[in-house]
Amino acid sequence: MSISRTLSISRSEISPLIRLAAPIVFTQVSMMMMGMVDIWMVSRLGTTSLAAVALGDSWVFGTVVIAQGLIQGLDPLVTQAHGARDPVALGRSLQRGILLALCLLPVVTLSWQFAQDALMALGQAENLVTIADQYVNAQIFSLPAFLGFFVLKQYLQGRGRLAPLVATVIVANLFNVVFNELFIFGGLGIPALGVEGAAYATGASRWLMLLGMIFLTVRGRYLQGGWVPWSRRSFSPRAMKVLLLLGLPISVHFGVEVWTFNATTLMAGQLGETQIAAHIVVLKIISFTFMFPWGISGAATTRVGNLLGAADPVRARQAGIMSLLMAALVMTVLAAAILLLDDRLLGFFSDDPLVLTSALALLPIAAGFQIFDGVQAVGAGVLRGAGQTIPAAAIGVIGFPCLTLPLAYHLAFRIEMGLAGIWWAFFCGLLVVAILLVSWFLVVSRTWKPLMRRIGEAQHTEK
Repeated sequence: MSISRTLSISRSEISPLIRLAAPIVFTQVSMMMMGMVDIWMVSRLGTTSLAAVALGDSWVFGTVVIAQGLIQGLDPLVTQAHGARDPVALGRSLQRGILLALCLLPVVTLSWQFAQDALMALGQAENLVTIADQYVNAQIFSLPAFLGFFVLKQYLQGRGRLAPLVATVIVANLFNVVFNELFIFGGLGIPALGVEGAAYATGASRWLMLLGMIFLTVRGRYLQGGWVPWSRRSFSPRAMKVLLLLGLPISVHFGVEVWTFNATTLMAGQLGETQIAAHIVVLKIISFTFMFPWGISGAATTRVGNLLGAADPVRARQAGIMSLLMAALVMTVLAAAILLLDDRLLGFFSDDPLVLTSALALLPIAAGFQIFDGVQAVGAGVLRGAGQTIPAAAIGVIGFPCLTLPLAYHLAFRIEMGLAGIWWAFFCGLLVVAILLVSWFLVVSRTWKPLMRRIGEAQHTEK
């Protein structure tokens, strides 16, 4: 293919990627804002309550992200089936996603019921663990809604039908504020429930999101061209195995990354109260900016999968390249913004001069490594769209628990670099992960084939 033809295809992929990425970014930021509102309103109860909720949230997210990864095995199946205009494969994939969520429900429920034992084993303060356990267990009633919403979200996202997502999170954010006010502090005949009230508010918001999403999806006929009636074939063990084999590596990748961040937070806690506070402040900032490459990653998964499903691997490769370039550009701009705003940005999260001084020293490291964080997130998303989930998981294991964790401990405690050592370890780990993912993509994408051909027409044989 000529250079001019390649450049033409690459430029033509910018607009579809932006159209997909914008609503996904908005959705991710909105869902994150719900959590930030929860934390802000709980902070009115005092420092102990705030710390306990933050601890409980870390356990909730650290466990449920494993289930989310398994469910995201749907991504290549849905995106490529949509590109191939295969309503049978689309409908069956959604049904199997629902079945998988039902199977995961008792497992996640059990992990939440044992939150107290797990957090105590991790060496957390008993007074905080007791409250955190109440907060986690009070949310169990919303787990079906949480998993169900995620299945439907991935299905609609894989088809590029994002209007129900955007509308749902807008409404849910508004009601979340009301629910928090009523359940935490009381009103309209509802007693003040404190921390447990915050959990009930979160759970109520999740149910609202699921029911709202179902309503909008049915009303807007977003299942049209992508649904078939339930049948015996919906329960195909062979097809469920394909879903699990795709989802398990994603689960591993998400799990090692999240738990590496959690482990380094525990390391930071050993350095003192000021250091852990500074660590969390900067972590909150980069968690927010990470929503932008996460949105691009979702767009890349959808676009690459759709194009491969349509038997256009050349354009799929160019879409992958453009999404990586877009992530690098966006994160470079955000890194520059972080450095320019510096202490003004930190002031939103703390007014303690010692905490601000420590956090300010971390900002240049964080600004630099989030460029690589964005690239690796999008690289993994591109590979998900192609159904190549195992390489991303293997690279994640190499970069996070095998490299970042031991390096963080060595730099922070052996060389006595303190908190900066932990963040430099992340810089190195994310740099390695980004380089490996991009290199793998550039090599293997030259011989990409639609997923259905590579798994022996697994779903097509079920027609």
